[in-house]
Amino acid sequence: MPDIVIAAHVWDELYRHLIRVSPDTPSPDEEFAYLFASHNVSPLGHRFVVHDMHFAERTDFDKQSAGGLLLKGSYMTQGIQRCGREVWSLLGVL
Repeated sequence: MPDIVIAAHVWDELYRHLIRVSPDTPSPDEEFAYLFASHNVSPLGHRFVVHDMHFAERTDFDKQSAGGLLLKGSYMTQGIQRCGREVWSLLGVL
């Protein structure tokens, strides 16, 4: 399995989006984000280097709850089309 390389500031932003547990909301709705990455081969092996990300908004879900989520087809299509245009790999994170 290739490593995924994410800059620290991108990781921090992704973490804040995905992990929203607090004393007031111990079971928040699940979240989702796309990571756009290029494939890289180095002496360390195969890696995906993340260049950008896109957070799913509430309007991008057909269903969103603490027990799961269902993305709209239009949201998934946008991510796939962007990867085709920019020749990146698409990684989904929840």
